[in-house]
Amino acid sequence: GATVALLALPSGRPEGMPHCRRLDGSGVALRGAPAATMRAGGSPDIAPTSAEPSAAKQTATPEMLRLGAVRAAGVGFGSLAVLTLLLPGAPDFWQAAEGATLLPPAPLLTLGGMLCLVVAGWSAFGTEMHPITAKARGLVPLPGYSFQILGLSAVVLSSASVALSWYPLPFAAATPAGSLPLELAHCVVPVALWQADAWLLRYLNPHVEWAADSTSLSSNYRAEHGASLLGAALALLGVAWFEVYVQQMIAVPLTLAGWPLLASAGVIALNAGLLNHALANGLLNGIACAEFYWTVSLLFSLSGSALPVGIYHHLMYSMPILVQSYDRSVESDPSPPRRAAMLHSTLAAANLAAVASCRVLLPTAIELQPALPTGIIFPPGTPTAAFGAGCLALFLLNVAGVVAGALNGGAGGTAQASSPADTNDA
Repeated sequence: GATVALLALPSGRPEGMPHCRRLDGSGVALRGAPAATMRAGGSPDIAPTSAEPSAAKQTATPEMLRLGAVRAAGVGFGSLAVLTLLLPGAPDFWQAAEGATLLPPAPLLTLGGMLCLVVAGWSAFGTEMHPITAKARGLVPLPGYSFQILGLSAVVLSSASVALSWYPLPFAAATPAGSLPLELAHCVVPVALWQADAWLLRYLNPHVEWAADSTSLSSNYRAEHGASLLGAALALLGVAWFEVYVQQMIAVPLTLAGWPLLASAGVIALNAGLLNHALANGLLNGIACAEFYWTVSLLFSLSGSALPVGIYHHLMYSMPILVQSYDRSVESDPSPPRRAAMLHSTLAAANLAAVASCRVLLPTAIELQPALPTGIIFPPGTPTAAFGAGCLALFLLNVAGVVAGALNGGAGGTAQASSPADTNDA
């Protein structure tokens, strides 16, 4: 209901929030100084200020760009070689199960409903720069109402489904047949995969200077969260519930309907990744998120638990130093969308090869669980349902805060250049 109230604000935006006017089908222009816009290619662009570094606007030499492309081709061929060896022994990756349902209604309606909600938010508030990108460029992030609608709707839906005993919670501690030691072993995988992704991004972008600690997980994590353990824990909790929505409410029903893993991961990547995030945060973010949701779907198939997937999601939100170099590498290409597509298609192939290799070593921690046969139960009658209800209350308070901020004029609604200290505080 709070999300509907947010969409129902007068004229689609609160008084005092920067006005959005559509430039074309790919973006918006925001009034204010400095102006935040979305380029025709979907790449966020910021009007220059004295506080903004100019490295992101410099064009790399063709020779260095070609070197990155050659390296990407080499990684792609290596990944293909690994997959040629492993995929014949994993038919569930590419072969539909016997008697598979082509159009399972529940997950497809969930995907379609969320897309409609994101389109409504985009129509009301337009496309805004992703907060991670804004902070990397030394800007105070916009309120990001389109992005908030996407993120908060998903966690409210997933926590409500567990609170009402509609869906199970895919954690080993909440599953009688789940293996907690195996789940903890699987939690090492996202950490290793994050590190491999960081090194690979640096390797593929030799045309920009990378900070010495840009690929250090500990340095990035400290830069994002500082000494705030509570803030880091709440951030992990939020993205873990988002993955419960993506995996338990979409990926699991598709797999149980007989879809092969590559098909379900591809649909999730296109819908939850490319379409939803391109509308909310622009084409470049959509390209990156398509590969991200492809990867998290593969990770979930490896463990059956949302915990390792949530950890990977959390780490991807905890890399401000790396994002600065990544943003420069993409923006320095004459065609940023082309550069992003090359980088993330290479990552998608490498991560598929990595997950297929891990499957040889690690059995699943939790078997896939369908919707609970008991139907909706209220009030919550189990510890798992009570946990879901508590998280639902927390997320609804968050929604109420966002709606209140919007109704009070969208404080902070203008992207502004910031000092590094201000950016870290943001």
